[in-house]
Amino acid sequence: MNILKVENKMKDKKINPNLRKLAELTHNPDLKVDKSMFEKQVQIPQISQSNSNGLVYHNRGKIYLFRENEDDVLITERNDWVNAIEVNNNTLYDAGDSCKIFDTFNNKQVASRDESIWALCSHNNTLYDAGNYCKVFDTLNNKEVASRDARIWALGSHNNTLYDAGCNQKVLETFSNKEVASRNNYIMTLCSHNNTLYDAGYYNKVFDTFNNKEVASRNNYIMTLCSHNNTLYEAGGSIGSSGKVFEILNNKLIISLDNHINSICSISPDLVNKILSRR
Repeated sequence: MNILKVENKMKDKKINPNLRKLAELTHNPDLKVDKSMFEKQVQIPQISQSNSNGLVYHNRGKIYLFRENEDDVLITERNDWVNAIEVNNNTLYDAGDSCKIFDTFNNKQVASRDESIWALCSHNNTLYDAGNYCKVFDTLNNKEVASRDARIWALGSHNNTLYDAGCNQKVLETFSNKEVASRNNYIMTLCSHNNTLYDAGYYNKVFDTFNNKEVASRNNYIMTLCSHNNTLYEAGGSIGSSGKVFEILNNKLIISLDNHINSICSISPDLVNKILSRR
């Protein structure tokens, strides 16, 4: 292209100053120019970091991070119902009717069982599982540590002791088989909160387990308890009914779904930020 024609056009009309600079370069190839002036500047949004623990729950086969003032964040989804969510050594795990246990973030299967899995529990840095197979396993080592004559639907770690409960309607020390409490219906969940062990289930109540003291009552099944940010939460609902998550002591509703909720779990700020960074 004739350089004089370019210069004449530049005199006659307004053009992009970057093009003017480019024309000048044709006269002086040795001229040093900041190349960034020709590049489109893109502003990359910064992801805000969380300093608080997060609450994770499931809706059928989908697992979400609860966000109080914005849309909840989908973490992953399974082909079957999720019945249990737990953190062990800062890794989030989930399990359920698929009869498989997954490293949630990586969607990596770490164990499998013959029947549905209903409970995961981190105890002394070891992950344990239990379910319709009537046994308790050291999950990652695939080692059986206890066996019952009924389905096990709850595990709980409290004061350095692992407990299990379920369709036998009893709360047992897992390793000693010692009975510490009994109920008049199936026990679905155990939870250690502020140095107290709590249980709940198909009897629609929450009990201080060792003192056999009722601390809350609902008009539907209570499927799960969770200690989160110094507050005890519960969730549940029968099959086919709506599911709700409540702060127990002040009866505050924080989550309401069309389906019952089998598991909620508290996670660290590190895991919250990991979830947010994946969006």
